[in-house]
Amino acid sequence: MNTLNTKLIYFAAAVLMLIWPAMVNGFPFIYNDLSTYLASGFELKTPFDRPITYGIFLRIASLNGLSLWGVIVVQAILVSWLVFKILVVFLKDVITLQHCLVCMFILCAFTPLPWICSLLMPDIFTPLLVLSLVLILYNGNSTNSIGLYVVFFFSCTM
Repeated sequence: MNTLNTKLIYFAAAVLMLIWPAMVNGFPFIYNDLSTYLASGFELKTPFDRPITYGIFLRIASLNGLSLWGVIVVQAILVSWLVFKILVVFLKDVITLQHCLVCMFILCAFTPLPWICSLLMPDIFTPLLVLSLVLILYNGNSTNSIGLYVVFFFSCTM
């Protein structure tokens, strides 16, 4: 099996670990603010008490309302990508894909991270902001950092 397929399999396993509570529940977890975010994203009207960006994210990630599963999958992809990236950046000489997956399993088993990833709320973007900022400050001049800047910017706007 080539390296790209192996990376994709490990990455998909990490994403599945992050959304297991929603899979057990049968639907992503919702919060009473979800209706305001959905209305702002689909009507494109900014609520007076929150930014419109998570509403727009909901609209885009749900494929214009097709399924809210897409939202938590995108959230889990972002979390997995940043966690794997931070492990590789700081432990580059000793880390392998297996280590990354074990670290993700530990995070999923002993922290509320899977529950937060399975929740349709912008709260997940606070740790994404911190992780992307750490990676930008540590390795900000790299040409691979464009994605980090995008995640950082959108996390700030959430």
